[in-house]
Amino acid sequence: MQGSNRGMAFNRNPPTKCFTGAGDLYQGVKALVYRIKFTFGEVERRLFCKIHPLPQRHMEFYNYYKKFFTLSNDMLCVANTEAYFTHLNPFFCQLLGYTEEELISRKFLDFVHPDDVASTVAEVAKLSQGINTINFVNRYRCKDGSYKYLQWSSTPDTATGEIFAVARDVTEQHQREEEILLLNKSLEAALREMESFSYSVSHDLRAPVRAISGFARIITDKHSEPLSSEAKELLNIINSESTRMGKLIDDLLSFSKLGKKDLQRTMIPMKELAHEAVQEVQLLHPVSTDLHIHIDTLPDAYCDRSLIRQVFVNLVSNAIKFSEHKAEARITIGYTEHDAMVTYYVKDNGAGFDMKYYDKLFGLFQRLHSQEEFGGIGIGLANVQKIVHRLGGEVWAEGKVNEGATFYFSLPRQAPHIVHLP
Repeated sequence: MQGSNRGMAFNRNPPTKCFTGAGDLYQGVKALVYRIKFTFGEVERRLFCKIHPLPQRHMEFYNYYKKFFTLSNDMLCVANTEAYFTHLNPFFCQLLGYTEEELISRKFLDFVHPDDVASTVAEVAKLSQGINTINFVNRYRCKDGSYKYLQWSSTPDTATGEIFAVARDVTEQHQREEEILLLNKSLEAALREMESFSYSVSHDLRAPVRAISGFARIITDKHSEPLSSEAKELLNIINSESTRMGKLIDDLLSFSKLGKKDLQRTMIPMKELAHEAVQEVQLLHPVSTDLHIHIDTLPDAYCDRSLIRQVFVNLVSNAIKFSEHKAEARITIGYTEHDAMVTYYVKDNGAGFDMKYYDKLFGLFQRLHSQEEFGGIGIGLANVQKIVHRLGGEVWAEGKVNEGATFYFSLPRQAPHIVHLP
């Protein structure tokens, strides 16, 4: 492409190469024949231009085209029906490390990674049928032996059979994608290992904790007479704390199982589900305070019934627990809508929380209040977050100390649209 007015690839000389075998000799002769044919074509074009000079306007357009082709930082090329490059811009050669002569003297498939040849041939076949190539990726061998991932967009000239193509180097992008995939696999393996470890440890802890609790109860029930009041109190503490430890282990087991449960997604009547959750909480945890719970007419959501029921149970339990010191506790279950998602919320007028500690709110075993103020082990909100994330939603909260809190979770309004292919 240097030093002439005849277009893209001018003043080319046949490559000088030593051929050692019959195959190399055949390829060399074929390339030489091609170069002779190309040279005669160039001579013919030059003579035509001498006899029929281009108008000034056409020449200006040609010069702009030539400058664009030469200066582009994309890889630009033209290939003929015999699968040889006929025109290459400098950046194409620069990126792969070959001279222009080295690239045009061999079929372009010779530079394609062996594993990508079949797909490249199939793509060229589509081009021969007049079908454009959009974002096709294959690997090209560089002169140093390495390979680069190239993303191609190509258009065929149906009149001549020539292929006009643009390629971009996406090697770094591909490497980053591979690194992300490897990191994701490592993360998934680590999470599975952590869940398995948590399950095993929790399962193994249940028996000794129950034994401690059982022995403490036996001593209290059958051998308490010779014990002092202090010893009896200590036994009661052992029994109470071992019971709490058992509850913590059971909740930890439930938490570890959440990631393994298969999702059964259907359209769920959310108001009905909220009523069920409220009844369950009130039955298991009766309160003495004046409690008012209002449930709005909630829209249905596409989710797993058992999991989202657990979300309502946990949030309503929290709202009741942190409102138990109020003379009149008010809890509202409502919703807001936005695009394809519905946001549900559970609002109370209880103890609330300081927003500066928000980052601890959904953490495992994190507590913003002391055990003496409010019971619990700090796993309920972690369960809520894990469930909602599995269902494709988000969880967040707002609160003020002594003014109550509102916990939100979003869910898809309906099932994703499925396109059935023929």
